[in-house]
Amino acid sequence: MDFLKYIGLAIFIVIALVVVFMCVRMATLGFESRSVKPNLGLVDGRLKTCPDSPNCVNSYADDEPHAVESIQGDIASLVGLAQHIKSLENTELVNQTDNYLHATFHSKLISFVDDLELYYD
Repeated sequence: MDFLKYIGLAIFIVIALVVVFMCVRMATLGFESRSVKPNLGLVDGRLKTCPDSPNCVNSYADDEPHAVESIQGDIASLVGLAQHIKSLENTELVNQTDNYLHATFHSKLISFVDDLELYYD
């Protein structure tokens, strides 16, 4: 019977260590997400290309993991989106010109940062 108690305790300790590791890892990723400044903006009247990582899409991209259809609309749509973004919690409008918008969105739990760039050409 004592043997089963020790196995149960060992399983509990392993699960507790995994949970602590995952919490530390998530906090580290959140910190990195806030501290790394992405290389964003326009080059020759186009959005910059996506890095090799899979967490980026771009309507100018030709490769399968990064290609996405462009959003159809007029310049008033871009202005309307900027106003809507300003009204949302945990967002920041980083840069806005007549035809370009860069905003960041921060998750509530660990403050991961996601960037959004929109360009009207």
